[in-house]
Amino acid sequence: MDIVAANNGTASAESLDGTGLHLRLTISAGQNSLSLPSYFGAQDTWRLADAQGNKVRYVGPKVKRALGTPIVVEPGESRVFEVSIASEYHAFNDETPRPFKFSTGGFTFVATPASKVSGEGETKSSQDLVGSLGFGTMEYADGGGISDPAILYAATKLALAAGVKSFDCAEMYQTTKHVGKALKESSVPREQLHITTKLKGMPVGSYASVKKRMVRHLADLELEFVDLLLVHWPGPGDCDLASNEAVTSSCTWEWFDANIEEAWANMVQLQKDGLTKKIGVSNFYTAHLKRLVAFCSSTNSTPPAANEIFLDITHQERELLMYMATNNIQPIGYRALAFLPVVAMAAQMGDPTNGILESICAGSLADVNIHQLVLSWFMKQGVHVLFKSRDAGHISAAVAAAANARSSGWLEGDEDKLAALDGSEMVAMCGGVDETAALFRGMGPATS
Repeated sequence: MDIVAANNGTASAESLDGTGLHLRLTISAGQNSLSLPSYFGAQDTWRLADAQGNKVRYVGPKVKRALGTPIVVEPGESRVFEVSIASEYHAFNDETPRPFKFSTGGFTFVATPASKVSGEGETKSSQDLVGSLGFGTMEYADGGGISDPAILYAATKLALAAGVKSFDCAEMYQTTKHVGKALKESSVPREQLHITTKLKGMPVGSYASVKKRMVRHLADLELEFVDLLLVHWPGPGDCDLASNEAVTSSCTWEWFDANIEEAWANMVQLQKDGLTKKIGVSNFYTAHLKRLVAFCSSTNSTPPAANEIFLDITHQERELLMYMATNNIQPIGYRALAFLPVVAMAAQMGDPTNGILESICAGSLADVNIHQLVLSWFMKQGVHVLFKSRDAGHISAAVAAAANARSSGWLEGDEDKLAALDGSEMVAMCGGVDETAALFRGMGPATS
């Protein structure tokens, strides 16, 4: 990184990972104090402009600051900032990394992120899941029933053509081979893709049997490794998720508590064997995470990097997300759009949710629809939010929502209005809830 010095003070920068996307900046004041203009909002982000004038997202100091409050560096004092520049802000249609620059306190920082970094024969992905969009690949599409799994071959190709780089798969999905074929045929280099997948339930049993499952699944995906591997749900792998009775009877806290350590040890070994870069969980709620985090802490094991959960506008799980943020667990949200038709139906019974969404779209965000608004709002909270469609127009609209998440078009009060939509009883009464997720959420140790 090149630095143009100010008249007062000095600055330095070092790369934390060799990509030019994760940096540590040190800014020191001289005889006079430096005032660094800050623009911190949700998720403590620092928004500035890159060399082309586009908005760039920097994760700043882990201190909540009001919008526009300056950071003052006193004479002789130094301040250290760790910044993470999401790669999608620098990858244009030709996927060539472009220079970016920003100025603060009289310093101008200029850098060109590397497209990839090789180490020990392995190419690292620069994709960052924070506040980004992912494509779901389960065999349900566009709100209907079970689709022909082969449809996801064409849908995946449409998503790739629209610029989507992150795909969410699973061992239990019937679409796996079709998605793998589309990824294999894509011209997008593997290092620019982020592939998440999930093993059925908690992978208990001998490590040899678990590894055999994973190797077979990778073969179906036509991949040598995935970027993120998740435990799909906190229960046995043979549980029938289509049956609430089966989930209630087999996915008990007692079974989870007795098996989580063995399951996680197998996950850690899969990572050590190079079959996945990171490991995490799915459908884990606070009690599950506390149990797992405590085990990882006591055994010095790799902690979960992510947790994929049901999130939508009336099920925002703020307390859970706060716990995850405290423990550096990336939230991934599924079914964020699934119950919007129910939200619209509840409006006919007096529920205000749909009306508030419409008013925000018509007023402060006139160029987006409700689907885009919900996606962009979750991304704005730092969630890696999943969507799915087999329609090219819908896919393009979802991709546009990612740009809206980092735009300056949000008016004061918009985010507060959206946060207030959490927990609508009328929407729940009309069926706007993921029943299986609710059962997992209800798991927990017995209380005396």
